Amino acid sequence: MTPENNRNDEIDILQVFSALGKYIKPIIASVGAAILLCLAAFSYIYLTKTVTSSYTDFRLESEKFNQNLYPDGVTKFDTTDITSADILREVYTLNSLDEYITFETFRSAVYVEPRMPIEKKRRLIELQQVLVDRKATFEQKEEAQKTMQFLVDNSGILDLRLLYMNPKNPMKAMPDELKDKFLHDILDRWAQKAKENGYLEYPVNIFSDDIVIEKDLIDKEEYVIAVDMLRSTYNVVLENIKEIIDLPSGKKISSPESGLTLPEIRIKLENALNFRLNPLLKYITSLGLNKNPEFIRLYLEEQAFQAKIEYEAVMDRAESYEKAVERYENEQRGGVQPQAGAGENGFPAMIPQLDQSFIDNIINLATTDKKLQYKKELLDKAVEERLDSISYEKSIKIYENILEGLEEDNRGGEDIDLMIRERFDEMRVLLMESISEIRVLYNEIVNKNVNASKELYFIETDMRNDTAHGVNPKKFVVFSGVFVILVAAAAFLIAIVMHYLSKRNNGSKGS
Repeated sequence: MTPENNRNDEIDILQVFSALGKYIKPIIASVGAAILLCLAAFSYIYLTKTVTSSYTDFRLESEKFNQNLYPDGVTKFDTTDITSADILREVYTLNSLDEYITFETFRSAVYVEPRMPIEKKRRLIELQQVLVDRKATFEQKEEAQKTMQFLVDNSGILDLRLLYMNPKNPMKAMPDELKDKFLHDILDRWAQKAKENGYLEYPVNIFSDDIVIEKDLIDKEEYVIAVDMLRSTYNVVLENIKEIIDLPSGKKISSPESGLTLPEIRIKLENALNFRLNPLLKYITSLGLNKNPEFIRLYLEEQAFQAKIEYEAVMDRAESYEKAVERYENEQRGGVQPQAGAGENGFPAMIPQLDQSFIDNIINLATTDKKLQYKKELLDKAVEERLDSISYEKSIKIYENILEGLEEDNRGGEDIDLMIRERFDEMRVLLMESISEIRVLYNEIVNKNVNASKELYFIETDMRNDTAHGVNPKKFVVFSGVFVILVAAAAFLIAIVMHYLSKRNNGSKGS
């Protein structure tokens, strides 16, 4: 291309920009319209999509909730129980909310969501920073990962938030004091309802004195049978004590009458059973103190046989649970695939790859991982069955030992009969007194631990308001800027096209 052609092109370009001067107003008008359109869109979204909410943070106090159970350990729990229709209807009526909102709108505006305490959030963020820090040593990263896993495993569903989403067009503006009150009323009514339904009662049996056999049973029955019945009642009460001891404060509270704790009462009854009552059975049979020796033999053989059946049954159940755990572990080992971002040998990478936000992943891990819980339940059942088998095995040996020493010739006398009756009544009275003390201690435990507003939940924050906008201002500014630039570029191109079309038309007319 010659210098002259370059000069002509340069002149043409300058002429184009000079000629576009007459289009400057339309270009400015287009850009201004784009800016106004963006402002109008922002105002519309900001005003119509903005959501305000009021909330109260609270914590469930019983660890049973992490197993989706009420404190009784039996009744299933779900967070929707807190905002059930019955509870919301009562709270709606109690606070005369019909002046502000319809019930259906109120019902759809209240719900419970999981949350993570701010201290735990901060700690997890600090730990993640250690994982991504290139200066951190391997030991530091390993320790941070273990701590993160511990925090995740102990999250559960105990930390919750009760929210009320404020409606856009209420019949009447609702004061914050009223919102705070009905949010607390919802939690309080849920707790009271759970208490009324027995969900806070501990799943243990509390016996009355009627469980103890009558004093004159020793006169109506064979000595062996009467003493064996009393021995069986001792075992039932001892098992009951074990259940109560596992309750909160079960090991510490002492009886106001004797000053004894439940562990001390258990020791007292175990000593009476092992050193006074069980030997009494052997003593009776060794002296042949039986009205009908053949019947007593059949009785002892039958009791030993029943104990063997129960022993075999619990052992079979224990083995079934253990095999289920073994099958589960084999399935898990066979189905494990290397995780995304796993290092060599299939081990997880030290720095996790997160698809969602960090905190969301933590909450998901805490609320959806049911596999370990399933395995733990199976193992707990297996251990429980194994422990039950010990008592049946002990009973078998006791009956077999008595059978070996069973005598048919009666070598007793009045003094021996009197001693047996006195021992029997002494053991019976001791059991009755212990049962009375157990009832008193159980009531002390209940009075100390079972309070609807304290046992089920604890309010961590007073009511707070939050506003969530339907648009992020920073992102909107970026998108708006891009949009305005595109509009300006489009207007500029249109002006150039119109200029060339106008020039061509003028040239054709001149020719």
